Amino acid sequence: MNRKKVFLLRHSDAEYSSSTGSDFDRKLTIFGLEKVLQYRTDYLKIIAVDAVFCSTATRAMETVEVLKMSIEKRSFHKNLYEASAEDLVDFIQSISNQYNSILIVGHNPGLSGLASYLCGDLFLLNTCQLIEIDLEIVDWKLLTRGIGIEKRNIF
Repeated sequence: MNRKKVFLLRHSDAEYSSSTGSDFDRKLTIFGLEKVLQYRTDYLKIIAVDAVFCSTATRAMETVEVLKMSIEKRSFHKNLYEASAEDLVDFIQSISNQYNSILIVGHNPGLSGLASYLCGDLFLLNTCQLIEIDLEIVDWKLLTRGIGIEKRNIF
């Protein structure tokens, strides 16, 4: 079995409020769209994953769409919206071991908390920031504090 790897990507810059008044429905701003486009080529060279797990919040789905990630690898999960670091750990532990490398596209403070939990350092991910973490495990169920090694951090 191969060691596991997780990429964490915080959605790009979003509008302050949505037309519905719901945080969930906030769209990317023009600046946010341009930022994803600016990073897209570099990110697609780096992000070699078996699966992409994305929040169903509009801004997260738009970020993935602009990146042009393979449709076959994408899945969308409402429980990734407002997920805490603990929720994200539970989510990852439930992933099939057929996947060795995954990308999670979501939100703060959960993603920053997860990166901090895995690597033992303090992280505060900016919008559209990507962090690559190598894990010293071969089974997602073994995910625990301090087993991650920050390989790349791009923002």
